[in-house]
Amino acid sequence: MRGILLLAAGIVTGCSMTPPQPAPKLDTPAAWSGTAPARDDATSLAGWWQRFDDPALTDLVTRALADNRDLALATARLREARAATGIADSRLGPTLDARGSGGLRRDDLQAERLRFPQGEQSFHQLGLDASWEIDVFGAARAAAQAAAADAGAAGYALADVQVSLAAEVAREYFALRGAQARLDVATRNITLQEDALALLDSRIRAGLAPAIDATKARTELALLRGSRPPLEAAVAASGYRLAVLTGVAPAALPAALATPRLLPDSTAALPLGLPSDLLTRRPDLKRAQAEVLAANERIGVARADLLPKFYLSGLLARAEEDNGGVSFGPGLLYSIGPTVTLPIFNAGRLRAKVAVEDARLAQALARYEQAMLIAVQDVETALVNLDRERQRGVDMAAAVDSATLARSLARTRYVRGLTDYFAVIDAQRALQASEDALAVSRTLAIQHLVALYKALGGGWDDSMALAVTP
Repeated sequence: MRGILLLAAGIVTGCSMTPPQPAPKLDTPAAWSGTAPARDDATSLAGWWQRFDDPALTDLVTRALADNRDLALATARLREARAATGIADSRLGPTLDARGSGGLRRDDLQAERLRFPQGEQSFHQLGLDASWEIDVFGAARAAAQAAAADAGAAGYALADVQVSLAAEVAREYFALRGAQARLDVATRNITLQEDALALLDSRIRAGLAPAIDATKARTELALLRGSRPPLEAAVAASGYRLAVLTGVAPAALPAALATPRLLPDSTAALPLGLPSDLLTRRPDLKRAQAEVLAANERIGVARADLLPKFYLSGLLARAEEDNGGVSFGPGLLYSIGPTVTLPIFNAGRLRAKVAVEDARLAQALARYEQAMLIAVQDVETALVNLDRERQRGVDMAAAVDSATLARSLARTRYVRGLTDYFAVIDAQRALQASEDALAVSRTLAIQHLVALYKALGGGWDDSMALAVTP
């Protein structure tokens, strides 16, 4: 018996059935193909929204990272995964249970055979049960490591929510500021058109212009006024969306954001780094990597189920019995010994389980490889969109300058009687369209910059994502 116990204890740190972790096929490019802005310190990615020097934006992102409901859900999932590691770790050690029993019984045949008085017998027993599964083939260790990898994946899932949340708040905030800028363009052009109409009415009264010119001017003014309601609705909708993102009622924020603010510059330098840096920057890639590790460890658990299991169990108890007036004093009961179980026939269930885990590992690898390709795509797309929108913004600014000059010349020529009012209307319409297009372009450019920060994995760090305790 002693030899068996020593042998079992000696192979506790025996072999593991977990295969070597497979290496994913990651064909990352050596450099970005898009036009890259100048590089700068990568540490600024964690709080990239502060680079815009906009207190309102910083406050919104801070509130969202504290009170957003999706983030609370991801945090709860992380706590769940971390608590599950305790369950898996517990399999590595022995279990100890206390038990007690007592009651009455009657056994007339035994009483007659032993010449005891017939009647009820009372008994009592109190003791301890201990058991320990010796992890010979590493099943418990693999399960614990898989649970730890799941907890890591949950932590990175939380970080991924943080990245997406910060980007969504910034994108919606700049959408609101962009709609306010377009609303300002419409308001200014309405004012210009109202001034032009007043001038036109005075010329009509003086007999210097036909009455039909006033009809055309009022039509154009009505069209300009009609452009305001959709922009006002867009401002309100963005405010409602920002309120929900920060965890408050939809109508709670618009009043605080009512004062317009200019859109920031989108030409700031960016901490691009290399494509391979995404593996350490983006939490979704680190999550996929953790999922591969967990799937690989579960293969070891499934393979170990095909092999024998070794247990040590023991019992230590004290028992007392009163048999029809004959009392037996407390006695000591104990047992200790090994147990071995070996699966013989289970209709292929255990081998099918191994095949299932192999397939799940292949899926996890495929997801990891696909996630890396998508990560590179996200950065490349954001880079090219940002570069092209910046160029479009330059063109739109030039168009605004030209349209402003054209409108001034058209109005001067009209006052001097050198052209009709159609030229003024056309010039005014061109100016309004170019100013609106410039506001749209600046909004899109800053939103593409936000998309680039998100694609680079900005908006989280280890202290934010993994500091939640179970």
